[in-house]
Amino acid sequence: MKEKKWFFSTIICIVICLGLFAAVVIVTDPYFHFHAPLQWLSYDMSDERYANDGISRHFEYDAIITGSSMMQNFKTSEFDELFACNAIKLPYAGAVYQEISQSLQRAFSYQEGIRVVVWGLDGSGLIKEADYQSYENFPTYLYDENPFNDVYYVLNKDVMCHRTMHNLLMTMAGIPSTTFDEYSSWEYENGYAAVMRNYDRQQDVVPDAGLTEEERRMVEENIRENVCTVIEQNPDTTFYLFFPPYSVVYWDNWYRDGRISAQIEAEELAAGLLLQYDNVELYCFYENEDLIFNLDYYRDPIHYISEINSEILKWMQEGAYRLTKENYQEHAERERELYLGYEYDALFPDD
Repeated sequence: MKEKKWFFSTIICIVICLGLFAAVVIVTDPYFHFHAPLQWLSYDMSDERYANDGISRHFEYDAIITGSSMMQNFKTSEFDELFACNAIKLPYAGAVYQEISQSLQRAFSYQEGIRVVVWGLDGSGLIKEADYQSYENFPTYLYDENPFNDVYYVLNKDVMCHRTMHNLLMTMAGIPSTTFDEYSSWEYENGYAAVMRNYDRQQDVVPDAGLTEEERRMVEENIRENVCTVIEQNPDTTFYLFFPPYSVVYWDNWYRDGRISAQIEAEELAAGLLLQYDNVELYCFYENEDLIFNLDYYRDPIHYISEINSEILKWMQEGAYRLTKENYQEHAERERELYLGYEYDALFPDD
């Protein structure tokens, strides 16, 4: 009898402890899976792929800034002021088109009245299969409606130790919650030396070639399935789409791979598909030589500093660098002339 009593007592204690553990996670909910932020609790917003779905599910907003790491330094406060909206930021480092598309579709299913979306369409993600994924091990239990797999969240040691306890300590110390201006933003060394440290230049130059028929198919399917679908399903939303402005050093990478013509053709093909929609404004900043050729604005070949994120918002609000049905092909021709004729070796005097 003593053994049986000990056994059941132990089971009851374990169940109670696990229940209390889960209850703390559910109440504090560091990734906003169950509810909106609590007013009395400070939140250290981080871990994009864990937090973003909860943000889109439970926050109040009528605008979204989303895309890859190229979107991390946008400030929603600036966006709200320029576009008279209430925005959230949903960046996904390293994301390609399908992941962003699926995130947006979930957001539209959660929230009515989304008026504006700012979406960065990375040039490096254009010539990909529509279902291409660059990231593995998604916390899918946070994305679905299945209550049973929430056990991976509510009984997660890392969630308790690194997020829940951290938020409670922040609250006790009087540290305020992370703002969307700060969320996933970064400050790193920038300039020529920093960019070059992050670039391994290929010595051989491959002859330039345009898109193959297979690549054209990939671009079309990628844009139609992952971008056009979201646009068509939400005709009352204005989509501000843009190709993030990579630096001239990344264009050197395309040049040496023989991919400049293919890249510009892909951009042109995507523009032709996207500009058929009345609720789309499409922007490209590759003709802004003061930006692209000034490495003081970059920390590596593609990532620009926060000053440029702020400028991009202003340019879009002003309609600067906007592509239209009438000008997008001329824009592509000017890009070809500029980037196929540039003397890239001048960037590398020591080579």
